[in-house]
Amino acid sequence: MKIVCAVILDGLLKLSPEGFQNRFIRESQKSEPIPWIDWIEEEILDWMTDYYNEIVDYYQSTVRQQKPLLLYLT
Repeated sequence: MKIVCAVILDGLLKLSPEGFQNRFIRESQKSEPIPWIDWIEEEILDWMTDYYNEIVDYYQSTVRQQKPLLLYLT
């Protein structure tokens, strides 16, 4: 599991918060963006970036401390 977490963390770090935001913006500009996101909400990009950062922090802590991975997203 440690290797899997490290691989996921590596991918998240390569993406970066700016890369995440750029992908999010590109998705929002599609004619039919992901339907479960409330694209009208003005602060959605900030909230989603906060979630991205929380997930990165969680994976960093998990890898650094060699803890088991428990992830529940709502």
